[in-house]
Amino acid sequence: MKCAVAKAQISAFRLKRHRFVDRNQSDLTKVCEDVCGIQSQVMSAAEIALWTRTHGLTRADIHSALWKSRTLVKTSCMRGTLHILSAADFPIYINALKSSRGRETLRIMARHGVTQKEACGVMEIMVEALADGPMTRCQLTERILSLKILGKKAKFWFEQSWWGVVRQAIVEGLISYAPGRDQQVTLVRVDQWLPKQREVSELEAKQILLRRYLRLWSGNASGFFSMGRYFDERRQDFWGIARRIA
Repeated sequence: MKCAVAKAQISAFRLKRHRFVDRNQSDLTKVCEDVCGIQSQVMSAAEIALWTRTHGLTRADIHSALWKSRTLVKTSCMRGTLHILSAADFPIYINALKSSRGRETLRIMARHGVTQKEACGVMEIMVEALADGPMTRCQLTERILSLKILGKKAKFWFEQSWWGVVRQAIVEGLISYAPGRDQQVTLVRVDQWLPKQREVSELEAKQILLRRYLRLWSGNASGFFSMGRYFDERRQDFWGIARRIA
């Protein structure tokens, strides 16, 4: 049986699911969970995105949730871009995306002459360096390059690339973003910044995210298909998950 749905109904459905209809004061963590994170490449844009969904919200409220109560966390996830997530959701996004993003990260580094041993060595040293507290990306880069453990090509990559020394540790969920110092990107160890993280398997994490995504974007076929590339570049993994939750 076919069921006709008017465009206005689809629009109303999406507006409600994206929390644009009811803007009563609500928990910021719940907002971030419901909309699958808030993109925050530009922090002012993230603040506007949250404000449009929550009546009476101020910039101070957002910064307090990020940097004081730490119920929100800022990290890189979908498409390798910065997002604000609920701190409780942090292990879900990390474990769902870690395998495919980790392979991609090492593959790109290898094309620029960085060996897996060098990449893993840099990650271990960087996490150890953050044991004493947050450091800027520049400080971390200087610390690692001063150790002279890298070949010429690897040194050039870690010194000049936008990813720098932090990418792999972010993908692994070992570090996240802290309040900036002197307008510089600042990183912190997750085990020192967030409460103890729940254990969630890769399969469970992917199921949770796929359900949320479909709840948010049901009816958007192009979005449904594009979601597959965040799971596995060949999509078999994605379709396996989709069949499990059908």
